[in-house]
Amino acid sequence: MKRSILLSFALLFSLISMPAWAGSIQVEGAWVRAAPPAAQVMAGYMTIKNHGSIGKTIVGAHSPQFAKVEFHETLMRNGMATMVARDSLVIDAGNQVVLAPNGYHMMLIAPQRRINVG
Repeated sequence: MKRSILLSFALLFSLISMPAWAGSIQVEGAWVRAAPPAAQVMAGYMTIKNHGSIGKTIVGAHSPQFAKVEFHETLMRNGMATMVARDSLVIDAGNQVVLAPNGYHMMLIAPQRRINVG
């Protein structure tokens, strides 16, 4: 199946509650888990939908609010939950990927300023 590469995926719009669009990609229900004020790592969750007719591969994300953003997946290994970094997220045509606790998520590393609730 032919896939196109989405070279950059701006996380900035994922910090707002309304749906956001990037071409045929739509982000809905984005939220960041509350963390202590000094936390250097936070988790981001959302649903990413591909309304296009060809698959998309998201190969990176960035935000001016964090020094680094990574995709991770939580997996069970030998009865223990572990996080595995992922280089990309594949979203088939007409499908979606859900970033949620205990599954795929974004690791938001080194906040550039304190992130407040709301």
